[in-house]
Amino acid sequence: MHIKKIFLFITTAAVIAISACTKDSNVINNNNNTTGKTDTTSTPTKKTGTYVYVAGTVTSSQSVPVATYWANGKAHALADSSSESYAYAIATADTNVYIAGIANNAATYWKNGVATTLANGSMALGITVSGSDVYVAGVSSLNGTNVATYWKNGVATTLTDDLTPSVAVSIVVSGGDVYVAGYLAAAGNINTVCYWKNGAIQNVSTTSTSTFGASYFGTIGMVVTGSDVYITGAVENTADDHVIATLWKNGTPTALTTDGDQISSAATAIAASGSTVYVAGYDDNVATYWSGGTMHKISNVTQQYMATGLTIDGSDVYVAGNEGYNTTNAVYWKNGNLVTLSTRNSTTCGIGIVKY
Repeated sequence: MHIKKIFLFITTAAVIAISACTKDSNVINNNNNTTGKTDTTSTPTKKTGTYVYVAGTVTSSQSVPVATYWANGKAHALADSSSESYAYAIATADTNVYIAGIANNAATYWKNGVATTLANGSMALGITVSGSDVYVAGVSSLNGTNVATYWKNGVATTLTDDLTPSVAVSIVVSGGDVYVAGYLAAAGNINTVCYWKNGAIQNVSTTSTSTFGASYFGTIGMVVTGSDVYITGAVENTADDHVIATLWKNGTPTALTTDGDQISSAATAIAASGSTVYVAGYDDNVATYWSGGTMHKISNVTQQYMATGLTIDGSDVYVAGNEGYNTTNAVYWKNGNLVTLSTRNSTTCGIGIVKY
């Protein structure tokens, strides 16, 4: 499969809407606004055991995308279908579930289904929790330019100026340091993968010859273990006809697949368990994960699949993904066993485990 070149500001209709916004990202709404609507169709019951949470988006019967999460396979809408909403990331902490996305044209995150609005005309693309602090990565508008931004408990920090468009996709807090992974828009519509540590950009240039390579794929994962920073993505090959799944460790790239047979691959998510680093993505239409660099293909070749999220629970490997291409169904795998979440047009963005 030759992946479409997904440029910086046309990944979704929501991003296009942001391009027209001129709101300064340093002006934010009251972070106590709760505008989301949770699913109340079932009587609440006390949860026990292990719950698998998957975040994503489902197209409603009115053809409107609705941010959604599944708890052990049961769907819960995070907003109504009066306007478009999207879920882009998920994090779990203790028994709390946090989801980042967009609702009512505003960067939003939900804690246990209750929405907090961060900024109008912005997007929330990544989320993590450290103690009582909630960190969200995304993009806001600064003087008409889309710029990488993160919010700590609702307070925005922009990571670039308004001269170079940029996006923040993933965020990690480790040892008191805040790491944000994303990309810059370089010459020729090439997106250059980078990361920031405590607001300072690390080992990257704004040209396609960057240490981090040129990424056309909008999804970037990041994990920090000790002093090592790992980032996932995809890099255009030298012939410029397909992309290659890539893992960067402290700025040094390693291709996860070979540049042969004009087969596209991408690495979309990452997790670490002990000393082992797990990466999820796809290779030639097949949902795939790598553990310690070893490839594991987990879907069949008769249908197109891709992996979008990954989490590890002991010896169990959970991977969220999508079945199909133009029209997709939300799915996940536990140790390679497929679970279909929706037969409606739907996508996933991540997966988490909570033990009650």
